[in-house]
Amino acid sequence: MNSVKALTIGDRMTADPMIIRPEQTVGEALVIMFERDIRHLPVLERGSLIGIVSDRDFRQFLGRAALCDKDRRKEERGLRYPVREVMSSHPITIKSEVPIKKGVEVMAEHKVGALPVVDLDEKLIGIFTEWDALQYCIYLADRYEGADV
Repeated sequence: MNSVKALTIGDRMTADPMIIRPEQTVGEALVIMFERDIRHLPVLERGSLIGIVSDRDFRQFLGRAALCDKDRRKEERGLRYPVREVMSSHPITIKSEVPIKKGVEVMAEHKVGALPVVDLDEKLIGIFTEWDALQYCIYLADRYEGADV
């Protein structure tokens, strides 16, 4: 069997991810996500990570609004809500030196699609997402392809 170096979260994370502020609107966040083709935004206030918001959070939030009003007025108002009202507060974070396997275990255990990556001072330095985990699976498959199992 091939020997595989244990890669860390820092090896596969997206460094310096796009962020949003809690007072920005749901509509602004959706535009950022659409334009950047991303599904998660860490929420920072005065440089500190206070939450994370995902496309799923917005679908659930806006879906409820749309169901409450047949003419979609509440959905339109929902786009003007601050991100603070929709975000998940106190997100589960991870350090860059943690092995990817552990990061994937944390994501599975908590059923989250992304982990903000923080340094020793708890400052945001990256984000590790489901996409990064899948890329790691491809890396492993390539390494083991043709190996005696």
